[in-house]
Amino acid sequence: MSFSSSHGSRGVTVRTLGLLWAVAVLMAGPAASAQTRGAPAASLPKEIVAKDGAPMVLVPAGWFLMGSDDGGTDERPRRRVFLNAFYIDKYPVANAHFRKFARPAHDFGSGFDQDRQPVVGVTWFQARDYCRWAGKRLPTEAEWEKAAGGENGQLYPWGNAWDPTKVIWARNSGSGPHPVDRTYLTNASPYGAVDMEGNVWNWVADWYEASYYSGSPDRNPQGPSTGTKRTMRGCSWLSDDPWGFRVSHRNQDYPDRWTHITGFRCAAPAPSPAP
Repeated sequence: MSFSSSHGSRGVTVRTLGLLWAVAVLMAGPAASAQTRGAPAASLPKEIVAKDGAPMVLVPAGWFLMGSDDGGTDERPRRRVFLNAFYIDKYPVANAHFRKFARPAHDFGSGFDQDRQPVVGVTWFQARDYCRWAGKRLPTEAEWEKAAGGENGQLYPWGNAWDPTKVIWARNSGSGPHPVDRTYLTNASPYGAVDMEGNVWNWVADWYEASYYSGSPDRNPQGPSTGTKRTMRGCSWLSDDPWGFRVSHRNQDYPDRWTHITGFRCAAPAPSPAP
């Protein structure tokens, strides 16, 4: 993965089909989606490159297990949820990509502003606006959880056993975030999304409501219609409790607040099969 300002060298090998589909759908919008309707899921590329130069991985349509009956009260009940197919950024949005759009609300200095580090110091509004600028959107909370834990709702992106060598957390971070595309202390989900846990929290689209799961729809839930805080997922380099790195763990913050531990990644809908 390359973080240079040149669009001609991205460092990600993507099949020609994937690149063409990315250009058609993510840049042309709904019209391009209409042209690809009826394509079976198996024909969708597993990885594409978006308008901002970031690789995205496919999360196929289907049911998955969301939540936990053994976690916090806001993670209950555990239940089956259906989601349409979508793509999600392979990595959290990096500084090099974000700076093509804007500057963070707050710059934390040289320990946080390197090109390959995940952008932090951004509000929820900035995260939303960047994704729109890139022809994408923030993932819903349900999309984020499926992308992280897979259809069987495993505890962590890599499996069901805690492994501190798979994450950037307080005991190995050195007091700051690490490059998103590093080859050490990293994790990948069943769909290939990297750093879904650790390094930085991820803003997601949904308003936060502790009791939302008890009455939420079982197909493509979008979160509460109103609220005061937005949901965050994924834990960060500052956390030292394995409990917080579980895929089902939820957090929240005011949408106009920025911190040195919160970033984001984007999502985009995949073409839908004909009914």
